[in-house]
Amino acid sequence: MGTYYDTDMGVSALSKAELDAIALNGGRVGSVGYGFACCGELPAESHGYGFKWVDTRGMGNHGTLVLTSRSAHAAEYLRQGRVRQLMAAHDLTYAAADSLYSAARGVRHGQEAEVLAYAVATRDCRAAWQRFPGAGHGVRRWLSDWGMPETALTVPRLAAVEAVLAAWGE
Repeated sequence: MGTYYDTDMGVSALSKAELDAIALNGGRVGSVGYGFACCGELPAESHGYGFKWVDTRGMGNHGTLVLTSRSAHAAEYLRQGRVRQLMAAHDLTYAAADSLYSAARGVRHGQEAEVLAYAVATRDCRAAWQRFPGAGHGVRRWLSDWGMPETALTVPRLAAVEAVLAAWGE
């Protein structure tokens, strides 16, 4: 049987320049998944950045380590990184990606990719989204009636798409 070991993905030894580069690439440091590496103890703060394990599924040996902001500098670098990711992933202009990023605040980490991709794909269906039935019955019928693409999104995620589109306001 293997030996389990705690990992902090090396964040406690990263320089400010290295943390800035990670932030500009979206803020994802690394992941562990169902192996012998376990989510280790993290420093509270380093060079204005904080650290957080997300998507752990309630286990000690699964998750993704992401940067969080503890300073204005870190917040701006993380914002720029996420805007760049949206531009590349969805072929958006800087202004549209920046607006989408601002509109998506409050979408839970781990749901962002699906919610934002669906928001971009259906942004021209404004009339349909104005009639979104919400968390009640009829979501599948609504998708069919409006010719919306079937997805694996749950009703809460569809509600998040509706909120993002309302806030995006394009």
